[in-house]
Amino acid sequence: MRVVKDEHGRPLQLTRLLGTGGQGEVWAAGDRVAVKVLRARTRRAAERLRQRLRTVRRLDLDGLAISRPLAMLAEPDVGYTMELLGDMTALRVLANPPPRTDLVDWYGETGGLRRRSGCWRGPRTSWRRCTPGASSTATPRPGT
Repeated sequence: MRVVKDEHGRPLQLTRLLGTGGQGEVWAAGDRVAVKVLRARTRRAAERLRQRLRTVRRLDLDGLAISRPLAMLAEPDVGYTMELLGDMTALRVLANPPPRTDLVDWYGETGGLRRRSGCWRGPRTSWRRCTPGASSTATPRPGT
C-alpha cells in the first residue's frame, strides 16, 4: 500500500481507492480521512495546483456543501486531506442514471427530488442533506 505524508509530516496509508477522475484519485486513509491525490505532469503544473489549493484553504467555505482541504500533501505529492463522509454520493451519480435502468425505481432509490433539490439549493446546503436516509430540515417548495 502506498503511503503519503501531509504538510505536518504525518504518514497517511492509502488503504482503499474511492474514485478516480480527470483530476486524480481519492483514497481512504483511515476511518474518517480521505486523501485526494492530484495529477500534475510537470513540476510547474504541480506548483500551480499547490498554489490553487492554498488559495482555496484561505476562503471562507462555511456552509458550502464541498469537501474542503484540511491539510496539504507534502512534496513530491500534490493533493490534500479531507474528512471522509462515508455516505456521500458524487453529483454525477445523482444526475446520470445507469443505462437500461428503470428510471422511476432508480430515482426513488437515490433519494428523489428532495435529495436533489437539497444538493443544488445553494450555499446553506450540507452534504448530509444530500444523502439518502439522512434527516433533512429542508422544506420542499410547492410544485417541486
